[in-house]
Amino acid sequence: MFRVAMMAATTFRYVGCVDVEATCCKDRDPAFQSEIIEFPCVVLDTSTRKVCAEFRSFVRPVLNTQLTEFCTELTGIRQAEVDAAPLLQDVLEQLHQWLVDQHLVDEPERFAFATDGPWDLLHFLHNECQLKHINKRSYFDSWINVRWLFAEFFSVGRCNIRKMLHHLKLSFHGSEHSGLWDARNVARIVVALQDNGCQLRINDGISDALSVKWRLKDRAEMAKSRKEHSDDQPLAEPARVSPAQSPTPLQSTNGAEAASATAAPKQLVDYFIVLDFEATCDDNQTPHPQEIIEFPSVLVSAKTLQIESEFHRYIKPTVHPTLSPFCTALTGITQEMVDHGVPLEQALQEHRDWMVEHGLLNGEDPTAPARHTSIFVTCGDWDLRICLPNQLKFTNEKPPAYLIDNHLNIKHAFTSQCHQPTTGMAGMLHALALPLEGRHHSGIDDCRNIARILVTLLRAGYVYHPKTSKSQTYRTAPLRRRLTRAQRPKPKPCRTNKKEQPSVTLTADETQLLDALLALVTPARLAQAQAQVQQAAGATRNSPAAQRGKLVGQLASSSLADFTRTKCGEWEALEQAKRRLIKDRLAARAAELVSEHCDDSGPKLV
Repeated sequence: MFRVAMMAATTFRYVGCVDVEATCCKDRDPAFQSEIIEFPCVVLDTSTRKVCAEFRSFVRPVLNTQLTEFCTELTGIRQAEVDAAPLLQDVLEQLHQWLVDQHLVDEPERFAFATDGPWDLLHFLHNECQLKHINKRSYFDSWINVRWLFAEFFSVGRCNIRKMLHHLKLSFHGSEHSGLWDARNVARIVVALQDNGCQLRINDGISDALSVKWRLKDRAEMAKSRKEHSDDQPLAEPARVSPAQSPTPLQSTNGAEAASATAAPKQLVDYFIVLDFEATCDDNQTPHPQEIIEFPSVLVSAKTLQIESEFHRYIKPTVHPTLSPFCTALTGITQEMVDHGVPLEQALQEHRDWMVEHGLLNGEDPTAPARHTSIFVTCGDWDLRICLPNQLKFTNEKPPAYLIDNHLNIKHAFTSQCHQPTTGMAGMLHALALPLEGRHHSGIDDCRNIARILVTLLRAGYVYHPKTSKSQTYRTAPLRRRLTRAQRPKPKPCRTNKKEQPSVTLTADETQLLDALLALVTPARLAQAQAQVQQAAGATRNSPAAQRGKLVGQLASSSLADFTRTKCGEWEALEQAKRRLIKDRLAARAAELVSEHCDDSGPKLV
């Protein structure tokens, strides 16, 4: 069955942020079966940007009933807490009743779950329910993948909660790997996405209509089904179509693509113009300038997802009129084809007339609005950012503004939709289980194959957003130079009401907690920390100051880990500012102890 990634663009009134914690072991044994041990849900009201309700329950595991020391240290969950907790099926029922009481599941279009990646509801909940034969509700089958949505919206790599908060210039609240605190931080990221103009939408799920995990076995199954269809009803190779011919449907090797029951979302443009130049080239040295020798375009309707027209011209080069044998072998373009071709200026004029004919340009004023909106689609930025401007610059001419001002890089669309890198058109076809049709590096055939990739992504739910499309970030950059990291647009800071923070004062009970924590910083623990630091350093030589700094950090972190293991509830109840104050005093005490027991040559105990 053909997998698509439906991304329904819906405005949700409430978002339930979920981040489960599960049993784990330090060595990551593949035979170890993880089970959920904490199930939180933080409900965010998207209209007020505030958390309106919270649910939290520990879960009792049944396969690995004893928590490992690594799991307890990582999550802060104690054995006694899971021993007294209900089973997973009971927790799911409690959560459902809680959602009903909050009137969140009465209208599914008003509520959606949000997670940091696919792991919580797919790898943990779904797999565990299948393993234990637990019937779970259908609202767990689709969710907002905040990690992928964040990467797509800000055009950055996928990263974890802490790094997303750092990108937004926000600090992490609470204890990391605490399910409840992780869910609260996911809610803060959702608020920041909304403040920056991002529209929340379902972009991940379990069903075939929602999954975006392109697995090898799925590709094999799709390729097999396509082969069977091809054997039963062979399709002819797509013929070359001239602009004067009637519109032709998009060719496909699988009838499921054309007869897909899933409707594509509405686009912000009326047409996509797929363009892919071929230029002069040589095996040993790239000619200067590289001259366009094939000028093709394919017009795809955003409404019907069909090819409505094609434009195709061969161009006669003038600076290097003779094609190299390498160029002919690569592109299939012979010397006779280009000798009978037209000059580039004439091809540009004919291409402009073709666009005017289809209502894509205003014939009287190219800068005025046309009858239909459109966007150029290329496989990379080379065609319109480098090749055409460089060739026209050689003759002191400027490229038409409508050609270079606006285009969509299909590689960026593929990466944002399928969440995997791509190496080119052939790699995208392979990832989508689409065979290569025609000849690779033939301009018109490449346009048709890029159009098939585009239609597949559009059917999968991809929506072109001019304000957030990655290609738009290059619009103001000089040609042949990408924006540096410092020049990339930064997200707006999260909307907060910052006030002067009053001085932090600890109560009597909080002072006792601080004293109990400082009492753990002992010479014996310092010796253990020294051994751990030396073991981690190995043969690496560090300066005495660096060694002392690592020793202070190890001593403070080990003391805090032991403290939170026994005082988890009291520690989580503290305010963020008070916890920061306690950590500062802990670090000061650790530095004082290191100075007392270490000489000037390094962290050597005396």
